[in-house]
Amino acid sequence: MVTRSTDDTAAVASARDATREITGALGASVVLLALMLGAVLVADREVVAALGTLALAAALALTVLVSRRARGLAAQRSEALAQERRGRDQLDRTLAATRRLVEIESPVALRREICETARSVFECSAVSLWEVEPENLLLLERVPWQQPYHGGDRRSIASLPGLREALDSSQPLFVADLKTEATGVTRATAEAVGTRSLLHVPVAIEATMRLSLVLSWDEVLPPSTPIQRIAAQRFANQAGLALEQSRYRAAQAEIASLNRTLRRMVQADPLFHAGGTTDEVVRAVCEEGLAVFEASGAALWLDAGEGIELAGRVPEAAVFTPRHRIMFAEHPTFAEDLEAGQPRYVEDVEHGDPVLWERFARHSKSRSQLRLPLASAGQARALVILSWAERVSPPSAEVFAVASRFADQAGVALAEAARREAQREAGELHARFERSLLPLITLDSADASVATFYRPGDARLTLGGDFYDCLELDDGSIVTLIGDVAGHGPAAAALGAGLRSAWRALVLGGWRLEDLPGGLQAVCVRERHDPYLFVTAIIARLEPDRSALRFVSAGHPAPLVAGTHIDVAANGPPLGVVADARWEAVTVPLTPPASVLLYTDGLVEGRAEPNSRDRLGIERIEALVANVEPGRMGEADLRRLVDHAAEANGTGLADDVALLAVNVSS
Repeated sequence: MVTRSTDDTAAVASARDATREITGALGASVVLLALMLGAVLVADREVVAALGTLALAAALALTVLVSRRARGLAAQRSEALAQERRGRDQLDRTLAATRRLVEIESPVALRREICETARSVFECSAVSLWEVEPENLLLLERVPWQQPYHGGDRRSIASLPGLREALDSSQPLFVADLKTEATGVTRATAEAVGTRSLLHVPVAIEATMRLSLVLSWDEVLPPSTPIQRIAAQRFANQAGLALEQSRYRAAQAEIASLNRTLRRMVQADPLFHAGGTTDEVVRAVCEEGLAVFEASGAALWLDAGEGIELAGRVPEAAVFTPRHRIMFAEHPTFAEDLEAGQPRYVEDVEHGDPVLWERFARHSKSRSQLRLPLASAGQARALVILSWAERVSPPSAEVFAVASRFADQAGVALAEAARREAQREAGELHARFERSLLPLITLDSADASVATFYRPGDARLTLGGDFYDCLELDDGSIVTLIGDVAGHGPAAAALGAGLRSAWRALVLGGWRLEDLPGGLQAVCVRERHDPYLFVTAIIARLEPDRSALRFVSAGHPAPLVAGTHIDVAANGPPLGVVADARWEAVTVPLTPPASVLLYTDGLVEGRAEPNSRDRLGIERIEALVANVEPGRMGEADLRRLVDHAAEANGTGLADDVALLAVNVSS
């Protein structure tokens, strides 16, 4: 039942006044007629004629007046009835529309439906829903959405005269023309979108006025009628009730979701302590992010200096290429997220960052985003972006706390993966460096061959200082080198590599065998990082006719020939120990087929057996070499020698071992 409006009352009053006027006019006509009758009775013809004329004129005037007043009364009654019908129609549509609102589960979807429904019911050009803050209104939804509005948009309450009083009293506020009555950003925005009239309607939630529903039109309208204001307020009340119920359902759903999230987090915790490459960890983090937060997409981006670089996304999106980059200059919010180091939620990317939406988010179905910076050493170096295809409500404080925990664990997992990868790369670099110190040796001679083997000490992860090389000269002779830098690590390895290169230069430069150690000592003294560092080495030359082996030793174990140890009485000092030292050459006859084995002391200095104080010694190695067919000592034979030494030692070999065998066929 709708109370009669003041406009209806005014129309009725006007009709009553008109009726009184007509009644009075009719009374005057009766009086005139009575006078005419009296004149007739007097029988004064002139008087009768005058009175007749006067009565006729009065009658005509009264007829016109009655007709006009009757038409005006009819128009007023018609307009009053039309307004009443429009008001009743709006009320009916309001009741019908608000019944649908309570069926919508999502608060975000409900806000949009409220605006769309109000726009239809009240025939507005636009409808928006604002959250009331102490000094501003925060835009939550607008239909249609258009520039210059954007996500998180705010308007000062003071920029619209009378709005503060209306909000404080929870009363609707009608503004006939924003162009003349508004100020500041509110007026500028109204001019930009063409809004003229609007109606602010307060929306109460849990008995507290928290929102304002704004109906706006592109034309200047007369003040709204009471029945229109009643319809708008009733719609706002029903919308507030629907929002309150929706928030309650969302809170219940969020509690259930939070419980599921916590359970998933507990289940996912082992992931962050497992091994795997960086790419494997990136994918695992994205997959767990999807499951834990029930998102539709998850991507992990790395800080690339001038932007963020895509490390992985689940599911993949065609808009992103491998290692895709988004530059900070174009999208500075990502730099702000990394710098802030705190989770940030973007409810609607389309409205909050239209450029990002058009370029990427629209194509990857990323309307709502939760951005989680991953900190490493106190600074965010990566960003996990969880996304949803539809707008979802902002996470609660509890979900934000879980998201922060997830980001911490993901950051640790990523850092551990990077550390493991760095270790693997260092190991590969170590191996490549060692291989570069151990050259690939080939001979063109049909009657000679060379086999080599190198094994670093099992107990060390650093580089060793053992080195070897072999050159075949133009006269058919074969010159070999094997050496051992005292100490371990990159410095020792670098010195060994430098000595090998210097040896090649000296040999190819035609230096005599006896002079080669002196040249190497000059290099050793100049290049060593420690004045007490020294190097042992043997340089051997197999004559072109293969009848003899000549060698000089600088404090190095003598070679084995066909399993026979050669006693080197003329063994000179190690390189870098005695200045101006001299090294004498030793000649050993050969009878093909024969094998000459050069080795470093790591082969013989291990234990004879586990827990024994005795060294393995050269005698046991000589016995093993004697079992190899002369002239056919290959890499497999050298490996067996090293395996035997490692097994005898019981714990592997503590030192590097290098072996070089020269075979002479018959």
